[in-house]
Amino acid sequence: MGTGLRIMIIDDSIDDQVLIKHYLEKEGFTNLLTFSSAIKAYEYLDDCIRNNKLRHLPDLMLVDIVMPTMGGIEFCQILKKQKMFANIPILMITSTEDLALLEKAFQAGASDFIHKPIKRIELIARVKQAIELQFQITQRQQAEEKLLHLARNIQQDLELAKQVQKHILSKPIQNKHLCIHAKYIPSVELSGDLYYWKQIGENKFGLIICDVRGHGIPGA
Repeated sequence: MGTGLRIMIIDDSIDDQVLIKHYLEKEGFTNLLTFSSAIKAYEYLDDCIRNNKLRHLPDLMLVDIVMPTMGGIEFCQILKKQKMFANIPILMITSTEDLALLEKAFQAGASDFIHKPIKRIELIARVKQAIELQFQITQRQQAEEKLLHLARNIQQDLELAKQVQKHILSKPIQNKHLCIHAKYIPSVELSGDLYYWKQIGENKFGLIICDVRGHGIPGA
């Protein structure tokens, strides 16, 4: 499961960094980035964007909620305002039980929490859960994009068929003896109705009005 996934660990405690990295590597996660401050982590992310090194962006972030200069909540708020980082899961590492602070972290965009002291079972479970959830979100987004693309193609085809249908209808006839005109308003994009007229003699005109049962594509 860990192969290829890039995980960023941000914690000002070197001991916690080493412990988290050790647990993740034992589980097969080897593409790990560690930073001792949110500032340094943000500089790394900014460099990736500026130099178009998008493949170096993390798939998941583990961020200590309390750090000097910039804490995990502020870091999360800044990232979640940027489209490039909006969908990257952020797990907050915390030793606090302050519900108001935890709620603030969720409001900032955190996906979940890992409590200190770090326990291997909890760490791995929450990391895998976040990755699985992100995978499902990505799959859904890709499916939605495919459906949207398909819907656009169908709409274009319907518009083309609509124009073809309108152009095969007879043009108005008007002379000093006769006026034949019609307005074609399909109930949906296409219609099963059809009219046609044609002069078939010096003073004779043939006219056909057809009403096919049904609407839309089946009727057409």
